[in-house]
Amino acid sequence: MDTVVKYLIIFVLLMVFDVAWIYLNVNSYSNSIQKVQKSAASLRYEHAFIAYIIIVFSVLYVAIPFTTQNMKKEDVSITDKLLKAFMYGGAV
Repeated sequence: MDTVVKYLIIFVLLMVFDVAWIYLNVNSYSNSIQKVQKSAASLRYEHAFIAYIIIVFSVLYVAIPFTTQNMKKEDVSITDKLLKAFMYGGAV
């Protein structure tokens, strides 16, 4: 698969999950930010974009290679593969 397509797929998936998470928890975040900063939160799109680019690179060049490197040929069941992916990919 082309590298650009991989980047786009991961970027879209991250955006969908993150936007859903933030949308579901916006009131809690707003209240916490208001208490700490004593002012309303403001969104900086350029900083968010940079953070998402860094996340995509870390997934493609750190988490996925580390996980596949630690998979064994004996791990044939999907449960074993998912467990290893969670352990190694999530621990990075």
